[in-house]
Amino acid sequence: MELRDIQYFKVVAQHCNIGRAAEVLGLSPTALSKSLRRLEHSLGAKLVKRVSRGVELTVVGAAIAARADILQVTADDLIREAADLNSGAKGSIRAGVAPGLTEITLAHAYIALLMETKDIALDVHVLDGPALRSALRRGEVDLIFSTPPDGRAAPQGFEIVDLYRERWVVGAAADHPLARRKRVTIDALLDEVWVLNRHGIALSEFFTKVERQGLPQPKVLLQANSWDILFRTVASSRLLSFGSHTALMQARRQHSLVALPVEGLKLERRVVVYYRKDGYLPPAAMRLIEILKAQGRAITARRGLKGK
Repeated sequence: MELRDIQYFKVVAQHCNIGRAAEVLGLSPTALSKSLRRLEHSLGAKLVKRVSRGVELTVVGAAIAARADILQVTADDLIREAADLNSGAKGSIRAGVAPGLTEITLAHAYIALLMETKDIALDVHVLDGPALRSALRRGEVDLIFSTPPDGRAAPQGFEIVDLYRERWVVGAAADHPLARRKRVTIDALLDEVWVLNRHGIALSEFFTKVERQGLPQPKVLLQANSWDILFRTVASSRLLSFGSHTALMQARRQHSLVALPVEGLKLERRVVVYYRKDGYLPPAAMRLIEILKAQGRAITARRGLKGK
């Protein structure tokens, strides 16, 4: 069985038409048909059946198509692992991070890694949570660094490493009227206009708190998945934002921002590293995780937060 034939079959399964699949692959229909017959012979089963508009997957074909991505990821892992073992290299790292706090922490961890080994390459994908997990499943990244979805268990097929807990705060310009108060109530926040991260998990928890108290939902004027855009807007306006304490403290180096002392608002999220349970992790990626764990312990000790 050739991996190439499985790759070709995946395209056939997507289009259910030999001609269109051949066009996508840059092959002749005859060459693609030969590849399909070769794969069927290797498996000892028919994968497609002819219909008026093209082809239809058999039960076996549907099963193989469902596993095609897994086979591709496994093959890519084997190629990378063999190359690393052959060259003695510690490997490059492909990391996925959520916007905001994890970008900052990952940058610090990579700098620490470079101080140990100067030739480690890092390829970073900044994506929101669902897109991160999809990229990891497809083998496009080696690990992801983010706040997880609800629940303590890792998603199926993933290993999870807890690092620390991050506090979420309400951010405002330093000259905002609410910044002069020693205490700010949630009621007072609802009269304000907000800029928010549209995919923030902690944000949904905040809205849930408001809803449970029978209070009106706050008005949102700007939504984005970029903390830089959010905090720049907040610093130059009377708008409020809701984000990680780490991201806010980092933004304060460039902008005049404060975290408001909100009564009854205590939201924390786990910060974790995910990687594929049966996937290949280059030695450099494993070392990066160890550095992130050490940084997580330091953050936990400094803030007096629970580790998990």
